[in-house]
Amino acid sequence: MRGKRESNHRDHLRGIPDFSMHLIRSTLGDHILDETDLPPGTASLLIGHEIEGDKKDDLDRIAPTSKRWYLQAQRIPEKTQAMAVWCDALLEAYRRAGGIYPE
Repeated sequence: MRGKRESNHRDHLRGIPDFSMHLIRSTLGDHILDETDLPPGTASLLIGHEIEGDKKDDLDRIAPTSKRWYLQAQRIPEKTQAMAVWCDALLEAYRRAGGIYPE
């Protein structure tokens, strides 16, 4: 409804920058790559993307059929570590911005 000018409608989003959930994924990936010592592939695991540079050698490659139907590993320990680092960064940014943690 952004931009409507009818008498019974107000543009409540006026002045708020455009936002998409994809921005969170991009920022998360950048943070893991630029601000942590985690392996680069950890960012790919967490945001669900595969980056060619994440593979060390041919033995790290997985056939698409194997990946889709046979391999069920979700790399939870790596994802948990990355998510903990990301949560800590968000909470720290919130604190620096003057936020108050919920009790």
